[in-house]
Amino acid sequence: MGAVLCRTWLTTELGPAAVAKHMVAVSTNLKLVKEFGIDPNNAFAFWDWVGGRYSVCSAVGMLPLSLQYGFDITEKFLEGEQLLPAYSVNGTSVTLSS
Repeated sequence: MGAVLCRTWLTTELGPAAVAKHMVAVSTNLKLVKEFGIDPNNAFAFWDWVGGRYSVCSAVGMLPLSLQYGFDITEKFLEGEQLLPAYSVNGTSVTLSS
């Protein structure tokens, strides 16, 4: 939904060609990226097997997270994520510092 709103605004304000020039995508489906109007050269690629919890820790999740909240928050997120496998395996209680 956010991408559609962004595309609508860009085309209204700057014309249809602005989408290919000013938008990027994070997708494995370059055909749909192109159909949406984004230049496939402006797509961040990742493996098609990335999914679920692991996708948020790959470029798929980390790029938007770091752009939105900054790299310090991204690092804290990754530090916390490293604790999750241990928690889920042995039920250990984990306290994260703020």
